[in-house]
Amino acid sequence: MRRVFLGAPTANDLKYDSKTSFSWTTLPDTNYNDASHATDTLTVNGTAITWSPTQNRSGVLSFLNTTTDSQETEDSFTQSQAHSDSSSIAQFPQFHFSLNSLTTLESLHGHGSKQVSMLLAVLEIQGPDGITLRKGKDAGREVYLLKLTLGDSDNQVCTLTAWRETAENWGGLNDSPGIQRGDIVHIQNVKASFEPDTRPSLTASPYLKSNMDICYRTIPRTEQDNGLRPDLRLALTDPAVRHVSRLVGWFTQVFGVR
Repeated sequence: MRRVFLGAPTANDLKYDSKTSFSWTTLPDTNYNDASHATDTLTVNGTAITWSPTQNRSGVLSFLNTTTDSQETEDSFTQSQAHSDSSSIAQFPQFHFSLNSLTTLESLHGHGSKQVSMLLAVLEIQGPDGITLRKGKDAGREVYLLKLTLGDSDNQVCTLTAWRETAENWGGLNDSPGIQRGDIVHIQNVKASFEPDTRPSLTASPYLKSNMDICYRTIPRTEQDNGLRPDLRLALTDPAVRHVSRLVGWFTQVFGVR
């Protein structure tokens, strides 16, 4: 209980003025929650934000109220910070593959051939060029040929030859974006041939149902190329992105690309 004396008499009034009557009123305690003193914490996408207790906006003056200017500044920071965190990933990758499905160039040794899928960096491009077939049932027909030199972060290099519609698609002659030097590509269903003491050679064709995805464009040339540059910070949690990021780092370091 708090006692509030109305009229505010002095000590002398209380002692010598016997004619004046004084009244007093008993007021209940203010309904105040001590828990509001505790600092509230909000976590938005990994960022911790703290602020003072919510301001009393009833208009009643109180020593418990915080200032309007201070509180609104805090609220503005909270909204801005939450927006910044939620938009921190600029672009998510469009590729999806399992590391267990990949074959490395280093594993292609000895003598043999097999169908493989690989993640490689494009080092050189030749074509696509039109050639006229001289043999077989398609003799006299013009088809396209695309030759690539590919490498990986183990400093292994191979050549790839793509035929027919596969060469057209990978070379950008159709609606699909063509590959460029520096691209990190996921190639699937290509035939790998290898001999001792020679570089492995890969063959891609419609008959093999070969496919290729551009995972990352290391050397962008147009604004549209930015659509092929996913946010590599996802490498912290995604093994596939981590493998792509490793190849990007290898290519940029070896070839001095910034």
